[in-house]
Amino acid sequence: MTGLLEVRNLRKAFQVKGADGLEELVALEDLSFDLARGSSLAVVGESGSGKTTLARIIAGLQPATSGSVTFDGKPLAPPRRLVDRIARAREIQMVFQDPFGSLDPIQRLGSSLEEILNLHYPGDRAWRRRRVDELLEQVGLSQEFRERTPRSLSGGQRQRFAIAKAIALEPRLIVLDECVSALDVSVQAQVLNLLSDLRQALGISYLFVSHDLAVVRQVCDQCLVMQFGKLVEMGPTQLVLNAPQEPYTKSLLAAVPRPGWRPSKRTQVHQ
Repeated sequence: MTGLLEVRNLRKAFQVKGADGLEELVALEDLSFDLARGSSLAVVGESGSGKTTLARIIAGLQPATSGSVTFDGKPLAPPRRLVDRIARAREIQMVFQDPFGSLDPIQRLGSSLEEILNLHYPGDRAWRRRRVDELLEQVGLSQEFRERTPRSLSGGQRQRFAIAKAIALEPRLIVLDECVSALDVSVQAQVLNLLSDLRQALGISYLFVSHDLAVVRQVCDQCLVMQFGKLVEMGPTQLVLNAPQEPYTKSLLAAVPRPGWRPSKRTQVHQ
């Protein structure tokens, strides 16, 4: 597999109000990695490690402070013009933890998909209708979902539809930000199997942001561990999770509940 995404020395800092005026909050620091074409890279770490900031930069939703992101050999920067946003949408899509916020709650699913297709491929309405049916089928939704609205769907169905929207333009990379963390375990498994099937069938790449190491094992070839915005450890998923080299990675794995696991007792504080 050849390289699709190259990140070099990426840094992101925010200006926040502090006791003495504006202070710099560093979310990413000197981050470098590659994502191979057709592969799936997990980005794991605790809350505040910079995972979502990284995802938003890759998706073009916010700029980096410094460093570079290259996609298929071309520099990647936040799109400023409509024509740039349209071009980016054909290459990179993003699926969020809760897709409901990005959906029109009263627009029918079929109309929503046709609207996207019409923006990028105006003209053949009959083809767009066939493509909508194909997309729904690909994510395990029947044609009757054409007339449904997002607020009538279950959480798993909404996420399937969000994935249908993401693959509608046949992008080469999908950024998935905690996309199954809000779902029940049984529904999680179904959506993860769907993602694996789609990657195999369509040849797309995933940047998979997650705090759930069990999820990472199931769908990702490579794993990148982050702490405080920095890369701690990276390598093949099974190697990183089965034989971690860094203390932080070991601590993440030690915190995962296992059969017979019991939380340690806390020292009682008397007031």
